[in-house]
Amino acid sequence: MGLRIRAVALIFTCVDLCRPICHPVPPTPTCTRILPPFTTVSVMTDLSGDVGLPLVGETLPFVRDPVQFVDSHQERHGPVFVSQIIGAPTVFVCSYAGVRQVLCSSDAALDAAQAYAEFVDHLFPSPNVLLLPVHSPQRSRLKGLFYSLLSETAADEFRPVVRTLTQPVIDSLHSSLKLPLYTTFKPLCELIAFAFVLGTQYALEHAGVLSRLATAHFNGIVATPVSLRVMGRRSARARATDAQKHLLGLIQSRINYLRSSNDEKDESMLRKLVDASEGTEDDEVICNHILLLLSAAIPKTMASTLCSLFAQLSRTNRDGVDLRCTIVETLRLHPPLLGGMRTTGKQEGTCIAGKSVPKRHRVWWSARHANRDESVFARADSFIPLRWNGKLNDSHGCPFANSDILGMPFSFGSGERFCPGRFVAWAAIDEVATCLLDHFELVNNSSSDVVEMRYVPVCRSVEDIIVALKPKT
Repeated sequence: MGLRIRAVALIFTCVDLCRPICHPVPPTPTCTRILPPFTTVSVMTDLSGDVGLPLVGETLPFVRDPVQFVDSHQERHGPVFVSQIIGAPTVFVCSYAGVRQVLCSSDAALDAAQAYAEFVDHLFPSPNVLLLPVHSPQRSRLKGLFYSLLSETAADEFRPVVRTLTQPVIDSLHSSLKLPLYTTFKPLCELIAFAFVLGTQYALEHAGVLSRLATAHFNGIVATPVSLRVMGRRSARARATDAQKHLLGLIQSRINYLRSSNDEKDESMLRKLVDASEGTEDDEVICNHILLLLSAAIPKTMASTLCSLFAQLSRTNRDGVDLRCTIVETLRLHPPLLGGMRTTGKQEGTCIAGKSVPKRHRVWWSARHANRDESVFARADSFIPLRWNGKLNDSHGCPFANSDILGMPFSFGSGERFCPGRFVAWAAIDEVATCLLDHFELVNNSSSDVVEMRYVPVCRSVEDIIVALKPKT
């Protein structure tokens, strides 16, 4: 339970990088008082919600089932409500318009950097674009350098590598008529992520070590914040600290090798970053940003999306439906991460969807609920890929459409902190799905469509989903 409580506040740490459409900031209350348990919150603000138990608030029911928790509160209090989660007042934003405002606003009172720093700054050293304030000149400089190497062009150039890494996995499936989705595609997604960041050959040779270190590092992010070593046993936080040091050492060694070897065949993200930052950024900055890309959260979210996609395709006839539409509808209905965090400023609050949000409040926005807003998506709880016909970009690299088109899902975030790796993630998901579907038809292997889910740290089924394979002739 301790791991899950810490994990709740981090849902979208590495793939969400988004930021608040400009609304006037209303005056916020300066008077606060301690509320007794189980009372309704309405203290000098038009927010409503439940306080829960003393000290812990409503943390336990939220951790137990965050989707059911938000559903029940939204039914009672509307799409913007307040609760007490992990020791802090937390405003939940669940409507499409509200989430869009949080992510796309230029309101400086909503600080993503502060929200994430509270939980991950000990394991992701600064400076890096995740933890720097959005208006920081240093962040603007680093963003220009870092994001340019994650462009749609870079993603398209990486597609042949994805196909090369995927084909052996597809070939191995011909010996079996059943496919456990997460077990099969999680290691492949790790290999793809490592290959993009560090190079294909290096990833193939060191995949096992990289996977263990990245997993240990990520587990420290969602662990209880105590670093202990007792009688040879170490806490998850202590193991994460060791993994961070080891990963940074591997990255630095790789940088030194690339500089000394001048390997022109290496087209990794690291190689490009070393070349682009020559004379402008030191190795510490390079290592910090590569460490972000080696987070285990990235292959976990890719594998989550592939599992949801293939599970849906095993129950759906996709004849004549563009695969891109099917992927976008999967991301809408089943975002791999529930949402993300913001924090209102220490000096001022803000206004979200017409609700006055006081200062020093966490703001948790729900991608899952915004993506199922009936006011935007007809039959929002149904899987309808055809709803995206004519709405997607013409480009091969999709995500998702012209930014002026309302109604795109928030599965990659939006706004200033739009997930920088969205084009690469899309290319990988698209290529892996295409490779599998070129060789097999997927058949539902379950007598029930009800799947027990867990939502932290990423959304996936409790038991691995198994689909049947029908080879194409």
